[in-house]
Amino acid sequence: MTLFFLACRLVDDPDDGLCPTWSGLDGVGRGWAYEHFSANERDILEITAIEDTTIIVEGNYWIDSYTCDEDGAWLVSRREDNDGAVAWTTYDPPALVMPRHVAVGDAWTTEWVSRRVDDTGIDELRSTATQFEVLREAETWVPAGSWSTLEIGLRRDDGTTDVQYWARDVGLVLTEDVQLWKFAE
Repeated sequence: MTLFFLACRLVDDPDDGLCPTWSGLDGVGRGWAYEHFSANERDILEITAIEDTTIIVEGNYWIDSYTCDEDGAWLVSRREDNDGAVAWTTYDPPALVMPRHVAVGDAWTTEWVSRRVDDTGIDELRSTATQFEVLREAETWVPAGSWSTLEIGLRRDDGTTDVQYWARDVGLVLTEDVQLWKFAE
């Protein structure tokens, strides 16, 4: 699972904030630490800058750029630096991470083409589609705390599936692969 889905929240009122309240993308210094179930590994993410409608989230070895508008939160690009190996990925159109308004029963499909270029000259184009459906409201407990969440089912075009739990004003708290270990506003 790629972790660009980790930093998202929703807003009931579009004028209530720059990004949807379920995305969590609303304050410099806000941070998340996720613990993997299958590996002894943690991913640390933090919002390091907000300029106009652009939000920068830095992770262990990547920097994601998001934008928010009246339709929701969108992933625009990712810069990876893994032990000196650098790669840029751009999403065209940007990938819808979380719509502005979400309720139980809602469904949407996100489609984008990503272009990944690394410092060795490899240039890859990949078309992706993911279907999302808000399945139910649930109480979710993780090491970082407990929240009322939305359970969202995903089906990717390669046939893989996932279930994610998103908390208002926090973002992603639990998937089949990771759980929120620490959260700082």
